[in-house]
Amino acid sequence: MSMPSQVMCMFIRQLRFDLKKNICSVNFVLAVTVTLALAMSGNFTVDTNADRPAYNFVQLLLNTDKTLWQSSHYYCDAYMFLRGFRSEWQAIFLPAVMGIACVPQMCDEINSGNFRFNISRCTKRTYILSKFAAAALTTVLVIFTAYSVFLVICTAVFSAPGEYLSSLGDDKHSSFIRAELSFSDFPANAFFHSGSRLLLAFSRTLTASLFAVLPCLLSMVMGALTVNKFVSLSLPVMFYFALSHIAEDLVNKAFGRGEDMPLMLFFEAPYRFGEVEVWLERDLKIPLWAMYLYVLAVMILLYCAFSKCVRKRVLS
Repeated sequence: MSMPSQVMCMFIRQLRFDLKKNICSVNFVLAVTVTLALAMSGNFTVDTNADRPAYNFVQLLLNTDKTLWQSSHYYCDAYMFLRGFRSEWQAIFLPAVMGIACVPQMCDEINSGNFRFNISRCTKRTYILSKFAAAALTTVLVIFTAYSVFLVICTAVFSAPGEYLSSLGDDKHSSFIRAELSFSDFPANAFFHSGSRLLLAFSRTLTASLFAVLPCLLSMVMGALTVNKFVSLSLPVMFYFALSHIAEDLVNKAFGRGEDMPLMLFFEAPYRFGEVEVWLERDLKIPLWAMYLYVLAVMILLYCAFSKCVRKRVLS
């Protein structure tokens, strides 16, 4: 076996080991449960007013019925699912929630000295890369698991878009509703010329998982730096909370003056984790590829920081 093949096999073996530790744990189940709860914590009421207060998902199910749900196409299963990405607390608490499944494992491993056993089975570079990749993959699995459950619930409870299409006429408002229920604003659906709700759910969850990976990896960097699971999970939360409030303040000032939206809009909590792939080009006039380039660039920077911190811990 050639040297590159040996290195790849070593990395895959270590990655499977780290992923198994992350996923086969109570913390993983806890992360999925909290993510699902946060998805349901936002406002699911369409057109809130005095007679129709803002309800979260559970309150909506308990306090309303199909009479209300048939009043707007935004109560169809697809749009109810999309509302699960718009909670402000969801985006702020992601660093702690996503890090639960992997940061404590790493801190305990370094503090106990067990990392020496793992490094003896591979190399320092493989160990570092595996920890980093396992954290990213664990985050993606947490998001997809939680939102898969949420998708099943939405599909079981709310009506499909077709039920709203059947009662439409030929007026301008009906044409607007048909356009919205085609989901053509979403890049994946537009690219494949498809109105598939499954494609919509997959592409939306994939984008959300990418933005969930970044705070998780930031928590990993903090964990490698401080080797304190509580500090490493809480500091990124405070960072994102402050960043979100700064962005919200700047956006409100720009809106009040009638100016274009500032780039800081990207860091407003519901915007960043919500339908950012739809709003990015419309509100900030930034091409979609720039968003993915931003995610990749931040991941590379976080890996460099993580590698440096872990090497100091390993060599000390």
